[in-house]
Amino acid sequence: MKKITGKKFLLIMIIPSLILIDILICVGLYFFEPIYFNSPDLTLSDYSFDLYKKYNDTSSDFYIKQISADDIVSASIDPRLKYVDDTIIITYSNNATIDDIYKILSPYNASICGYIKDINLIQAEFKNHDYPDLVNICSELEEYDLIYNAIVDYFEETPSSETTTTQTEELHNNYYYSLINYPSDLTDYDNDTSSVNVGIFDVLVDSENNYLNIVNKNTYDVNSLNNTLISAFNNHGTHVAGILCASSESDAPAICPDAQIISDNAMNNSISYWVAAITDMIVNYDAKVINMSIGYNSFLTLSATAGCNNTIEYINSESDIFADVLSKLIDDGHEFVICTAAGNDSGSSVNKIFNGYFGYGEKKLLDKFDIFNIFTKKIKYCDSKYSLPLSAITDDKVRSRIIVVGSCDWYKSISDYSSLSDRVDIIAPGEHIYSLNFDSENAYDYMSGTSMATPFVSGTAALLFAENPDITGNAVKHVLISSADEEISNDSFTYPLLNVTQALEMVK
Repeated sequence: MKKITGKKFLLIMIIPSLILIDILICVGLYFFEPIYFNSPDLTLSDYSFDLYKKYNDTSSDFYIKQISADDIVSASIDPRLKYVDDTIIITYSNNATIDDIYKILSPYNASICGYIKDINLIQAEFKNHDYPDLVNICSELEEYDLIYNAIVDYFEETPSSETTTTQTEELHNNYYYSLINYPSDLTDYDNDTSSVNVGIFDVLVDSENNYLNIVNKNTYDVNSLNNTLISAFNNHGTHVAGILCASSESDAPAICPDAQIISDNAMNNSISYWVAAITDMIVNYDAKVINMSIGYNSFLTLSATAGCNNTIEYINSESDIFADVLSKLIDDGHEFVICTAAGNDSGSSVNKIFNGYFGYGEKKLLDKFDIFNIFTKKIKYCDSKYSLPLSAITDDKVRSRIIVVGSCDWYKSISDYSSLSDRVDIIAPGEHIYSLNFDSENAYDYMSGTSMATPFVSGTAALLFAENPDITGNAVKHVLISSADEEISNDSFTYPLLNVTQALEMVK
């Protein structure tokens, strides 16, 4: 019998071994998938849920269901999908009254537990229904002409859109001012920055910081609460606020110094709370600009980018609700822009393998049992369209008020972590940004991420509203993009680079 040696022996031995290893990896990941990968710990104290009491006046036309940690449950389709137990959000037509909606809900023995009149939104409670039941009810409700959209009141374990910085502090703190052509003297423009209200929907901003003008200060301990919500990002909101609108007396001067801040918590909250907070900022505080330096958890954005239909439908259902709400606000005459971070998921190859491989809600062994599929599923870049429900909105009227911001470095290269796609509208510096820290002994800090790039654009938008109070939200977005006289490219995309002076000159 001829003995097999050399290359043939290696091939015969190695290839089956690689196949076996791949099979073991697929099966192992199926059973031991890190379902809370890159997700905050939900074992929160009730202290964090006290924030819901902000909207608990049921005698008014603006309230939502008050929840506790016990009200947050996981869906049977995927333990990562969480929602407020028994609760659905509904948007309805201008032609409907609250009594009309009551009649539609009566066969379900449902009660209205939240109602925001300004945006035609109802939060309804359907007792003793599991997740599939609630999804079916949503489909049935959407058959009525008077109801636009109905979705389960999902709960987002939302991490801020921030990453670590590797650049040494030798870099000049304010390199980004020359990068975005910031005016050498802001007094050349006849604007009163303190007249502009800006919303910051993020980890709560330190209300005790002397360089920040917060108009809706609360009595809770911001630092303790931030640590409860998500300790890794407890400085995030304060740092973002510093970039956007810290006082001109700060050692890290802001883009729109002295603007007034409306701060609200976006971490670990229901979609109903998100809607209420954004509506509150626009309707009750006349916020012209809202900064959202937050994003979905990586497994959502990455599995949607990988083509997971469950995830895409989930994100689109939330975006439809926000499109209804923001469209109603625009029709009612409110002018605003919302600047959102593109996200930081493009640079994490480990995330891209695990989360791209296991589609959200599609964890089926036979679907995943594909030789070497775990490696071929790696995603080249993460699609920024799926970074937030607002980024996925397709309605032109609403989209013209939403600005998605990517990050670049001091060499004018797109940051390797920045999520991409044609949904990104503009680029701003996001690496090694010097801004406020809530820690009184260390008042300033360096952070990087599309979170840091976004307030440069939000701050410039606030300057435009200050310069021309009559400008519309869609005109602000148009000016920010069209005033850019330089573009930044990588292998796949080209984006305009923020130019503050040019933007101001266009509206002066």
